[in-house]
Amino acid sequence: GYAIENYLLKIDNDDLATLFTKLLNYEQSIPRINQTIDFNELDTHNRQLYTNIYRWFVGEDGNNEIDRLNRITNDIIRRITRYALQIGELSHQGLNRKEEYGHLAKLFANCESIEDAHKLSSLVFGCETMMHLQGLPDPLSDDVHTKVYEQPPMMMTLTPKTRVATKKSVRKAQVDYSFEKQALLLAYQEMIQQQQAIIHSYIEDNKLFFSHITNVSPQIRDTLLRWLSAALIDENKSGRTDQGERFTVELNSDHRINLICEDGILNMPDYVFVFQEDK
Repeated sequence: GYAIENYLLKIDNDDLATLFTKLLNYEQSIPRINQTIDFNELDTHNRQLYTNIYRWFVGEDGNNEIDRLNRITNDIIRRITRYALQIGELSHQGLNRKEEYGHLAKLFANCESIEDAHKLSSLVFGCETMMHLQGLPDPLSDDVHTKVYEQPPMMMTLTPKTRVATKKSVRKAQVDYSFEKQALLLAYQEMIQQQQAIIHSYIEDNKLFFSHITNVSPQIRDTLLRWLSAALIDENKSGRTDQGERFTVELNSDHRINLICEDGILNMPDYVFVFQEDK
């Protein structure tokens, strides 16, 4: 890999031009029957092949594919070697445990009473049953040597999990929200009527020119753009307003306009809504 890299680095542009020319001459010298070859396309193909080879062995900024492949291969070899060492250590530990178990059995045999055997068992094997406490607060001190008994006590309410001692549900009277719903509905209808009145104020002779709209609110702008999007995807470039009024979309001019809104300026084509009925 390194030998090919060094050889490619020594090739200059003149040598490459000579190489590609000889390749084309060789292809042209081959007799062909009922077959036409685009030599420009063949030259592009040859140059692309050389570029791929150059990127594989040399690369850019010192990063090439062959070095990356070598790094991946070496990493795999290191992992396999490490796993083999771990397997060997595990099998070796199994042989050493036999002597440890024999020594441990002698310690239990030398205990004078069953109480001493219990103490030795707790020291070697740990507690027979243990509890893991969860939900405890963070310690007040960062000192790792602080004992649990030095921390202040904490009270926690435990919820029983049995079916007998279940928490009784408290029945509450159903709250009537009809007044609040009616108020929200009236406010929404009033907002829709205000938007409809503002949109109708933009209509002149059954036409709504986007270029004549100034300082429009985001809500009305979104409504107009929603109608425009629905009409543009229609085959006849027609649509309906929220109140059922039919209109068609036409391009007023080839120039683009700026729709001035309260929150910014929208650059868009010069569209116009043409309504079918008198407003």
